[in-house]
Amino acid sequence: DTNVSITTTTRTTKATTAVTRTSATLVTLTLDGGSETVTPREESTYRVSWKNESTQDLKNVVLRVIFPQAMTVKTADRGVVAGTDNSVILEIGTLANGVSGGMSIVATASRSLAKDELIVVTANMVYTDTTGVQSDAVAYVTQHGAVEQSQIANIFGAGLFPATILGWALLLVLILILILLGNILYGKMVTKKG
Repeated sequence: DTNVSITTTTRTTKATTAVTRTSATLVTLTLDGGSETVTPREESTYRVSWKNESTQDLKNVVLRVIFPQAMTVKTADRGVVAGTDNSVILEIGTLANGVSGGMSIVATASRSLAKDELIVVTANMVYTDTTGVQSDAVAYVTQHGAVEQSQIANIFGAGLFPATILGWALLLVLILILILLGNILYGKMVTKKG
């Protein structure tokens, strides 16, 4: 019966938190989510990076990045998007000593994302060292839901022109109302002069 002491190292930076749990730091794993807030329907890019800090080759290395229900994974430049559990899985296999890597994942916030709703995205890397001991490294990022820029931008889309048929219809109605008001005011001015 061997006693193994496990140390937990936590490092926090803006929108990035990395936690490594092993008897000695074998892997550095980080997850960066960009901004601290996310608005409904916003696309965010999450960057995951890792490095084998040990002097041994790690085997059976698998990375899994899990997103909450408030986010939908669109694309990943590596790995497989598992839509059933809203995650990305990357089978790395062997991670040689000193070798680093990374990947980017694009996810979209749900339309129903509430203001101040907590979003937690977690990256978990599991591996086996040369002695056969299994271990893992965990990194996570927390963000909060934010209100969209303006309600008018919400109606017409984020750009200068509407992005939906409803937006175009509302814009057309607004233009017609402005023309009608202009004609009424012009008619009153002409009547007063004449």
